[in-house]
Amino acid sequence: MTESHLPSIPSGPLAPGRPALSRSRKLLFSAIAISLVLAILEGAGTIVDARYGFRARLVEALDNLERLSQPVAPGRLTWPDDTIRLRVDGPPPSSKETYVVGQRVIPGASDAGYQSFVRPDGLANEPRKRIFVVGESAAFGYPYPMEFWFGNMLQKRVADEYVVLNAGQISWGSPDLVPLVTRIVEHYRPAAIILFVGNNEWQHWSGLDQLTAVNRAGRVLRAAGASRAVAALAWWWLRHAAADRGPVTRDFVPRYQLEGIDYAMAHPAERYGSPAMTTWLDARSMFVDAFRRNLTEMVTMAKVRGVHVVLMPTPINYRLSPAWSHPQPESYHQGSSAAVRELLRRAVSLAGAGSNAEGLAVIDQALRLDSDPPMLHYVRGEVLRAMGRHGEAEASYASARERMVGHLGSPLSFQAVVREVAGATSAELVDVPRLFDEYEHRMGSFYNEHLVADDCHPTPLGHRVIADALTAVFRK
Repeated sequence: MTESHLPSIPSGPLAPGRPALSRSRKLLFSAIAISLVLAILEGAGTIVDARYGFRARLVEALDNLERLSQPVAPGRLTWPDDTIRLRVDGPPPSSKETYVVGQRVIPGASDAGYQSFVRPDGLANEPRKRIFVVGESAAFGYPYPMEFWFGNMLQKRVADEYVVLNAGQISWGSPDLVPLVTRIVEHYRPAAIILFVGNNEWQHWSGLDQLTAVNRAGRVLRAAGASRAVAALAWWWLRHAAADRGPVTRDFVPRYQLEGIDYAMAHPAERYGSPAMTTWLDARSMFVDAFRRNLTEMVTMAKVRGVHVVLMPTPINYRLSPAWSHPQPESYHQGSSAAVRELLRRAVSLAGAGSNAEGLAVIDQALRLDSDPPMLHYVRGEVLRAMGRHGEAEASYASARERMVGHLGSPLSFQAVVREVAGATSAELVDVPRLFDEYEHRMGSFYNEHLVADDCHPTPLGHRVIADALTAVFRK
C-alpha cells in the first residue's frame, strides 16, 4: 500500500474513540467506589463489634469520663419496670462491726444497711398518706441502724395519719434522683416528698486532671463511635490516651484524716503537678447550676401533681479536713504563691508552738495576698479555736469547706441553692444547717460536734433534731 492510500488522521485535540467522562460523572463514580469501600468496612466492623462490643465499651468509657469531669444530665432508672428501692429494717450489726472513718471509730455506727424493691401494688393495702424521704446517704440514715433515722422517729409521731418511706440512696446525686422522684410521683401517690439533698454533687468528679486530651476529645470520639468500623480504632486510642494520663494522686489517700490540717499540708495539690485552679472554679459554677436545675425540676414536677414538698439542705462537719477527697492547693495566684506558701508554713509553726496571736496575724497576711486556698482558712479556724474564739473559728472553717476542692466542697453554695429553690417554688423549707447551728450554740458548743458524726452524716441526736422540725411540719 502506498503512502497515498493510508487513512487520514483527523486533526484536533481528540482522536476518535470512547467519549471522555464528564467531571460530574467522575465524582459520582468516585463517591460510589468510596461508599462501597466504606460499606464493606462498616459491615466488617459490625461483625467484629458484635463479638467484641467495641462501640458499647467506647460509649460507656466516654460516659464515665464525662461524669468524672462535668455535671451530667438526669438519666433513666435502671430498676425493673415501675419498682423503687426502699430502705428496710435488717439484722442489727454485731458488736464486732464498727464504722471507722478518717482513723476515727464512730460509736454505734456500721456500714450495714438494707434495701428492698417494692412495686406500687406492694403499698396497695396501706391506707395512710405516704411521705417519701428522698436524697443521698444522709437521707438514708447512714451509717446508723434504721431506728436512729429521723424518718423512723417521725413515723412514730404521725403514725395515725402517715406512713414514712425511706427512698434515700447512698452515693447518688441530683441527676440520679430526678428519675427517682419522677417514678415516685407517677406511680406511688405520695402525699409529701422530703428532699434532703446537696451532699453528693461531686461524688464522681475526678479531680484536677479533667482537662486532659481524653476529655477534650470526647465529642469527636462520640461522633466517630457512631461507626462500628471506627469504634474499634477510637476505643484503642481512648485506652492508650487514658493510660498515659497517670493518676493525679499516686500516694494520696482519700478519707485519710477526718479533721485536721496535717495531711493536707503534707499532700498539697502542687505536689502532683499543676492544680489547674481556673478549671476548678469553672467546674464549681457548673455543678452548682446543674444542682439548681435538677432540684427545681424535682420540686416543680411534684408540686404540679399536688404533692407537698419539703426541702432540707444538708449540714456540714465544719472541721472536716480540707484533704478529705482531693489534694488542696496552697495558693491560687502565681505571683504570690511563694510568699503565701511561706506564710502558711510559718503560721502553722507558730500555732504549733502556742503562739496563736502571732500565727493569726501571719495567716491573715497570707489571706490578704490570696483569699482562695482552703488551707489558709482552715489554719485560721484552728488558730481561732485554740484562742477560744469559737464563733469566728466556725466561720473560718465554713470558708475552708466552701473553697475545698472536690467531694463535699462548696456546701454553702449547695445549701443556698436549696433555700433559693424553696423560695422560688413556694416549697416548704426545713433549714437543717441553721437548726444544727442554733442547737449547738444553745449548748455552748460549735462545729456540729454533737450533731454530725463523720464527714457529713447526722448523728442520732442530729436525726432527732430533724425529726422534731418535721413533726412541726406534719402536725400543723
